[in-house]
Amino acid sequence: MTTDGYRPYLAAVEDACEVAEITRKYDCGFVVPPGDAAALASRILDVYRDRSLATRLGERARVAGLAYDRHRQVAAYASLFHRVAAREAG
Repeated sequence: MTTDGYRPYLAAVEDACEVAEITRKYDCGFVVPPGDAAALASRILDVYRDRSLATRLGERARVAGLAYDRHRQVAAYASLFHRVAAREAG
């Protein structure tokens, strides 16, 4: 679909989750409410029918992916767990 091999992000998730936040922050795809098959299908068709939209969102998704790599996420969760454990122990 996109010429560079990167794909836009389409997610059926709660609006308050981290996936939705990242998707909005980087404007790299679309978030629809869970269980709303019609909304998800509509967004899939939007991206499928508009190659420039797909390419633009795909490029932004790549930037988002680089900013949120798994090593950084693991380190952030480990730090959080250590802080919570220290607070509980203290």
